[in-house]
Amino acid sequence: MEPGHGFRKLVWKKARARVIGKAMPLEVVRQRVRRAAALGLSYPDYAAIVFGSGRDIAAFLFTTESMGLRLLKRLEMSDPVQQRLSDLPGCTRLAIAPAGEPVEPFRLELEDVSRLSFPGAGPTPGAGWKAAETAMRRALQSTRLPADSVVLVGTEAKEASWAEAGRLAKYLAHDRFFHAPG
Repeated sequence: MEPGHGFRKLVWKKARARVIGKAMPLEVVRQRVRRAAALGLSYPDYAAIVFGSGRDIAAFLFTTESMGLRLLKRLEMSDPVQQRLSDLPGCTRLAIAPAGEPVEPFRLELEDVSRLSFPGAGPTPGAGWKAAETAMRRALQSTRLPADSVVLVGTEAKEASWAEAGRLAKYLAHDRFFHAPG
């Protein structure tokens, strides 16, 4: 255990108790269960995001790999992925362009292929923490969404660090997002 772990745990428990009290009202739990189901997330995943960030999910930021896009002469998206992306009530869809791709033409082609709105897109982060932070900020720039209300969905372990660098609410692996119980 690293130094200070016990103190941080104590402070976190006290702060959490102040936020939710001794027991969360049943109606709040029901509302959160409904919101998790509406977003197609398991309640534990949804609750971890809300408790961790202190905010509801306002957007999902997707890597091209997490959406199963195949970069040929034209993007392709499977029907199940398109359906899952269309079933996100009250959430904005954002995307990360593949490495080397101009962001705006990618975003426009993605909207055409998916038949969905993607108001924001950012470049694939380069190497390093600062590059990831800058890329995440660019992805959110046009939407003015708070970073801690955005969940990054991806396929690679390194993408979890992008979520941390961008101060996003959470990173969810592709399988957890696209195959979560609805």
